[in-house]
Amino acid sequence: MPPVLALCLASRVAPLARGEDAEAATALCRALARAGERVTVVTRRPPGPSDEDLDRLGLARRLDPLDLASAHGSARLTVREGRLAGGAAALVCLEGPGAERDELLAAAALELAARRGTWPDLVRAWDDAPALCAQAEERLPPPGAAPPAAVLLLRDVSSAPMTPALRDALAAAHRIALPSASYAEHLLRSGEGELVELFRAAPDKVRGIPAGIDEARWNPARDPHLPGPLVPSRAGKAPLKRALRRDLGLASTGAPLVCVLGPADLLDRDAGEALAHAGVHLLFVHEPGARPGSEQLALDLAHDHPMRVRSLTADRPLLHRIVAASDLALFCHRFAPRGFSPLFCMPYGTVPVAPRSGAFADAVVDWDPTTETGTGFLYAPHRPEEIPAAVRRAVRAAASGEPWDHLVARVAAVDVSWRTAGLRHAELGREAMRARREVAPFGNP
Repeated sequence: MPPVLALCLASRVAPLARGEDAEAATALCRALARAGERVTVVTRRPPGPSDEDLDRLGLARRLDPLDLASAHGSARLTVREGRLAGGAAALVCLEGPGAERDELLAAAALELAARRGTWPDLVRAWDDAPALCAQAEERLPPPGAAPPAAVLLLRDVSSAPMTPALRDALAAAHRIALPSASYAEHLLRSGEGELVELFRAAPDKVRGIPAGIDEARWNPARDPHLPGPLVPSRAGKAPLKRALRRDLGLASTGAPLVCVLGPADLLDRDAGEALAHAGVHLLFVHEPGARPGSEQLALDLAHDHPMRVRSLTADRPLLHRIVAASDLALFCHRFAPRGFSPLFCMPYGTVPVAPRSGAFADAVVDWDPTTETGTGFLYAPHRPEEIPAAVRRAVRAAASGEPWDHLVARVAAVDVSWRTAGLRHAELGREAMRARREVAPFGNP
């Protein structure tokens, strides 16, 4: 079969723009290309990079501008072309008056595809630049071609304002991708708002696909912040754990080492006190620039339990050392699924303890001591008292010897990469293409 021609519109992609969303959009497009699609990514030139910066990134300026006259406006846009990092997907960067408008950027992307004979079989657009979905449906395709199928990727429904452009995109999309299957299930079951009501009108069009980890940053085999390649096992972690305990002034004991990653907004004072007495060493890890006062509970626990709890701000090298050395990674927040997966700890053999929600519920199977199966420890997301109970279950498992070693090996082997996410998104694209041929678009009668 010929490869699927895919056109993706993203308002921001790396390395032109910074931020987790830009990097995740780039990672997904690369993964789609590796899954066999011929991907072209269209974006606008962000403020900041100079012409010399774009040249160094391999974005060559075309001498012929794009003169655009469409129902969404007229413009003369400068076209720069190159490849995403690794060469997997084509990258088109448009600049000029009007390129800041999503509608005009989408019209330009389709016009370029029509002129160059690369009319897409499938278009994808993110929620911050959704106009491509509706325009792909309304634009007259080139002779012999059909309107492409459309996939709309929503990062976080709770923060997506219902704009006219987003409403039109939902009406035109053949598939809607949310960043977690359990997140999609929760929204369809108990979510609120106009956006959720549109989902419920056609729930078979909604899919949840977890994001992948940033493999360039989190890879135990070639992590530059570790002394060498890490074997994700009890023995492999032992020297890292001894060095970290020494550097942080923790007692050299057999207590499991637990890093608490991300906000601790599910944790209350009683649950925190119970954690401090759960027989572990707790490391509350804060990113530089965290909101003042947002980690007060962790600071209080560290003050009250100096031999068992630390609250620290970690730069990237220290964060990598902590994740690699820890036995458990505790997540005490309802993960709002954006960007990369939070489960970057798993390739390091660091066992997750997490709420049964979002990407955690998709990737983690709760430990069963009877069958000695599972890949982590889950707790109900709305019950803080279950957090220390889950940690105590993990402590008992860590004392089990061989079953724990098997658990760590399974955790390290779980595929949370963008490769798997890309294959799932590619299959969703094929679903959308079949739906385009068989039924009316999302929201249409």
